[in-house]
Amino acid sequence: MAGSGEGDRILNQRLFEVKVISSFAAAHNLKDFRGKCENLHGHNWKVEVVLRGKSLESNGILVDFGEVKAA
Repeated sequence: MAGSGEGDRILNQRLFEVKVISSFAAAHNLKDFRGKCENLHGHNWKVEVVLRGKSLESNGILVDFGEVKAA
């Protein structure tokens, strides 16, 4: 039956959302690996975290943004 799935129930709910986007660089090497990855090399990473909730705290926020960034 169309329109009765879990996805439809979620679409009919009001959700609040907090998104944190951050990036970092990390370096490593692969010990005893014969090839270019044996040498120290780096990677750049982008991380996105999305938190959703049905209601806000009494102070009007979904989650403490500073705590999310610290994690």
